[in-house]
Amino acid sequence: MNVLVIDDNQIDLLINQRVILNLRPTAHVVSCLSGIEGLKFIEQCISGGICEQFPDLILLDIRMPLMDGYEFLDKMLDMIKHCEKRPFVVMVTSSIDTGDYEKSQTYPEVKGYLSKPLKQTAMLEILEKLNF
Repeated sequence: MNVLVIDDNQIDLLINQRVILNLRPTAHVVSCLSGIEGLKFIEQCISGGICEQFPDLILLDIRMPLMDGYEFLDKMLDMIKHCEKRPFVVMVTSSIDTGDYEKSQTYPEVKGYLSKPLKQTAMLEILEKLNF
């Protein structure tokens, strides 16, 4: 399982990575500090010949400077529109804005919405739901 974690907070990146690796020790986890870095990684996977690292799952922060999670999603979906493989997305946020949850539900790729800090039990439910 390939996981891309995108969050502008280094501590949250570390927590998210540890939760994933505790649940799925063989997972390949790539961490990015911005949506821009995440898009560059996706582009490398598509055009750079590292298709085996294309993410199966993306853990995505909503509130980030420069490019928020929804902007990332829109750009990524446009970028991969001709790809056979489509990643599942789980929003991981500290936002209490109900509008964020409602907006996330308009994206078929979004399969979960979790609060920070990420907890193993919540992530395990998502992984089992997605058959990972």
